[in-house]
This record gives sequence, structure tokens and C-alpha cells, in this order.
Amino acid sequence: MSDNKSVRGCLIERKGRYYAVISYYMDGDRLQDTKSTGISVASHKKREAEKIKDQLVREKEKELEQLARKKESHSFADCFERWIDYKSAQIESTTAWGYKNRSKTITEYFRKKDIRIEELEPKDLLNYCEWALANGRRNIYNENTPTGLSRRTVRDQLTLIKGFLNDAVVQGVITINPADKVKVPRVKEDIRKGLPIWIRNRRKHF
Repeated sequence: MSDNKSVRGCLIERKGRYYAVISYYMDGDRLQDTKSTGISVASHKKREAEKIKDQLVREKEKELEQLARKKESHSFADCFERWIDYKSAQIESTTAWGYKNRSKTITEYFRKKDIRIEELEPKDLLNYCEWALANGRRNIYNENTPTGLSRRTVRDQLTLIKGFLNDAVVQGVITINPADKVKVPRVKEDIRKGLPIWIRNRRKHF
């Protein structure tokens, strides 16, 4: 784990300018970043260069703290996938298949977003619902053309997510369930969406 308390900074002179050397540890390795302060030695503004160096130290400390928190937090996608496997092992195979089938899109979406459970907000879940309604299914006739999932399917997915987050609350991973008040938006669904264009056009001729 990174230790932000070990961040140190010093000034060096290089090619007539002050450079800040920031030293720190990450995963047990000692690393250094060297950045120009933009201040020339001839300007006699070493104090200004020191202020820039101190600011770079604070920025590095903040960066390492954020990395440490991320390492200690839980990936939504990874934990959700493990939860689905755990639940699937406790139910009948046909129901388990439904669980896993509905969970695939959820897992892929949140893995790409790299969202942690501790950072999850209701707006993230609403964004997922809106995305799934528009892009959650690959068109069987053209895999590069995404189509939307039905509102019922997205509701079922949201129910899965709520159950997962309820268990996360019980386990003490989070204190409240951010999905509690989230509802799937209403959309005007086109029952023909996803059909190949020749079928849609053919209906106009009969």
C-alpha cells in the first residue's frame, strides 16, 4: 500500500532552472518524479520555486491517498459477479440460468465504468437503466448494432442489483442501499426494434 506520509520533495538546479524532485513509495518501491518549476535560478526566486515544490508534494500525497482508498474499496462488477455465483449455487438450475443471463450485461457495464461499491450513487444506477433501455442488447442480425432491452428486463436487472446491495449493507460494506429509490424510466418501446430492415419494410407492403 502507498504511504503518503513518505512523500518528500527537494529542489535541484538543472540547465539554469529549478526542478522539483518528488520522492515517494508505492507498493514497496521507491519512486521519483522530476518536474520543472518554470523558475530560472538567475531570477533569484528560489522561495517561489519552494512553494511550487510544496504544492507538488501535496498533490502527490492526495494522489496516493486516492489510490490507497481505491485498493481498499470493492469493485462493483467483481463483487456482483461473485454474489451471482453464490446465489446461483443455492437455487434451481433454471432459475440460476436466469440470474446469470440477466447479470451479464450489468457486470460488463460496471466493469467498464470501474465503479466501486462504496462510490456507487443512485445516478449511476439510473444511468445504467437508461443505457440498458437503449443499448443493452446486441442485435442478433448485426452484432455491431446495439438495441435496447425491454423495460421489464431492466426492472428484473434492477431487482437483482437491489438484492446484491442489500446484502452489501448487511455485510457492512456500505451503510445504505443506493438503489432503494431508483426506478426504471418509462420509455416508448418499439416492438419492431431489432428486426432486420427487410422485415420492417415488408410489413408496409401487406
